[in-house]
Amino acid sequence: MSLSPERAVDQRLMALGLLPGMVLKLVRRAPLGDPIAVEFGGQTVSLRMAEAE
Repeated sequence: MSLSPERAVDQRLMALGLLPGMVLKLVRRAPLGDPIAVEFGGQTVSLRMAEAE
């Protein structure tokens, strides 16, 4: 996953504490693969696959 300060979703993730180079842990995947739940910094966030790419 790469972060771009121009994208609103990336700005929100950075506000939640996600920084470039951090390790994300895949916690859950929906039955059809979208959305996914990732964990970083002690919190879990749900993302659409398009947002996670």
